Amino acid sequence: MPVQYAANEVIYKMCSCHGNMYGVIKEMLRINENLDLGGVREPLPQLVESDYEIAREAAAMVKDAVAKYC
Repeated sequence: MPVQYAANEVIYKMCSCHGNMYGVIKEMLRINENLDLGGVREPLPQLVESDYEIAREAAAMVKDAVAKYC
């Protein structure tokens, strides 16, 4: 159950963005894995400036959870 709670917290953080979830995931992959996958295609909304800080926080949460549970 603790792993599920950690995953839920990451998902809640990601859902607090204004942009599309796929865009948040792509930004998190850029941060954690150095994969530049670009943004999302229309009609999906792009990330807004405030989303980047949230994506950084979510990416750090993923790294912490992997270190703790894997």
